[in-house]
Amino acid sequence: MLFRRISKHVKDQNWFAVGIDFAIVVVGVVLGIEVANWSDARADTRLGATYVRQLVEDLETDLANSAAMASYHAVVLENVVAATKLLANPKSDDKALVVAAYRASEITNNPANRETWDQIVSAGHLGLLPQAAFDQGIANYYSIAGANDTSTYLLESSDYRKAVRTVIPLAVQLAIREHCSDEMNENGFIVGFVGDCNLDGIADELPATATALRASASIRQHLPYQYSLVAIVYANHEQDTLLVKQLLAALNAE
Repeated sequence: MLFRRISKHVKDQNWFAVGIDFAIVVVGVVLGIEVANWSDARADTRLGATYVRQLVEDLETDLANSAAMASYHAVVLENVVAATKLLANPKSDDKALVVAAYRASEITNNPANRETWDQIVSAGHLGLLPQAAFDQGIANYYSIAGANDTSTYLLESSDYRKAVRTVIPLAVQLAIREHCSDEMNENGFIVGFVGDCNLDGIADELPATATALRASASIRQHLPYQYSLVAIVYANHEQDTLLVKQLLAALNAE
């Protein structure tokens, strides 16, 4: 209708009316663009808020995981030290040596939940996240997850772990897993080992197992490096715990 009116004004050479009609067209286009931009901005704001909520949920789980895994590997470190001392003493308690040597080879892992982050990156929506999250290192947090997985793999495949689980008989290992297994916190995360380690059912096998452990040159050789591997994994989880707290503070402040 408007273009028909413009055509009539041009035909009538009513240039003033043509100018008014043209101005109406321009204003309409501009307003349409502004409305579209405003609508897009609101949609981006809502999507960004959704991403933040999902990241907070992921990071709260990661925080509990990291704290639990740091606690767990701190206990593993204690057992590495205990096993070293018990091996150095030929009169050390057999059960204590067997349990410490086995626990020194333990590991647990709950990788960071990166589903939301990967979705944001793949969609090209990093710009929808608050700048404070990047200032606190959110990109670095997810990039170092791979390095943490590598450290965990090295610990899982360590020479000490292989050696000690080769020397300790299967029956003894099964008894340890059944009666001296992991301890969980109120959130269901593994944080250490149960205090009451009852191995009375295999008491007769403990002296021979302890003797085999003391005689193993491989176990003695690899224990110091086992400490280093566990210490790295422990430090990674401690670092993750601190970083996740900072990220949650930044995201919750939005």
